Amino acid sequence: MGGDYSLPMVTLSRDRIVVVTGANRGLGYETTKWIAMLGATVILACRSVENGRKAVEKINKEFQEEKKKGTQGLCNYDHLSMDVMELDLSSLSSTRKFVKEYRDSGRSLHVLICNAGVAMCPPEITEDGYEMHFQANYLGHFLLCAELLPLMEANGEDCRIILVSSFMHLNCGFDTKRIQGIFPYTLYNRIIHYSRSKLYQVMQTYSMRRLLEGSNVSICCVNPGWVHTDIIRGLGDYGFLMNWSYRIVAWAGFKTMYQGAIVTINAAVNPDKPDSPYYTNNVPAYHSSTSRDEDYQKRLWIYTLECLKPFMRSEIWSRLTSFTMATEIDDS
Repeated sequence: MGGDYSLPMVTLSRDRIVVVTGANRGLGYETTKWIAMLGATVILACRSVENGRKAVEKINKEFQEEKKKGTQGLCNYDHLSMDVMELDLSSLSSTRKFVKEYRDSGRSLHVLICNAGVAMCPPEITEDGYEMHFQANYLGHFLLCAELLPLMEANGEDCRIILVSSFMHLNCGFDTKRIQGIFPYTLYNRIIHYSRSKLYQVMQTYSMRRLLEGSNVSICCVNPGWVHTDIIRGLGDYGFLMNWSYRIVAWAGFKTMYQGAIVTINAAVNPDKPDSPYYTNNVPAYHSSTSRDEDYQKRLWIYTLECLKPFMRSEIWSRLTSFTMATEIDDS
């Protein structure tokens, strides 16, 4: 994986199946579009099936435009191979339903891109009782990874899990007593809660790398950087001045959505399998010492499994619990 905005224009088989969460907008849209245009089959996992279908139509239209421009490396199909499935990561029941429907479909799964999420939103508790950033960005994706992992392991070839994290994970520490950020609303800090959810993704990557050592499945985190997306929707209650200040800064110095998505696309399609836990601009990059702390990683893993036990198949939960019990935690 090289350190620039270049995209490896590799030919992908339609038999290679990629799931992208939050695929109908922003970084997820760009990721879906380019992986599909390289030839793979992409499943758009979206809260709104209608919006997902609109995205499919738009991507196919842009595919024809790219072909007319003579863009090199695109697949030779008349239409791209895409499908839409409903997934709301703020609902663990919806996430479990998605997993069941996916498994029942008989599809294989080669690449799982955990892209969807919320950012800097006002205080909100999900139907499952968790802080919104914690569940939508981290907990729901953890359940998705855990439940789909056996399907990926059964493929017997190069399979990849990619978590879209953020440099914002550097903004916070790890508090074992406030993992999901229990808070009085008067003290709610949306930047810290968002940052924590992104920190947990990096920590999950380390734990799962140990779990998957020697298997056909790899996992890494990617940092898109400052990207001009509709992340501003989480700041809607901050008023006119904050919204327009953000737009001016974004216009002046942020990456485009294509530039931001490159690191994810590269991790998904590059023939060189990602071998580092964390990437920025397609190269291994610095990430916090907190995220690398193995004791913190184990504590997060245990807490996560406690949260997900009612929604996880017993054999999956037992495997992940046994993996934790085989390690020691420092209680000093």
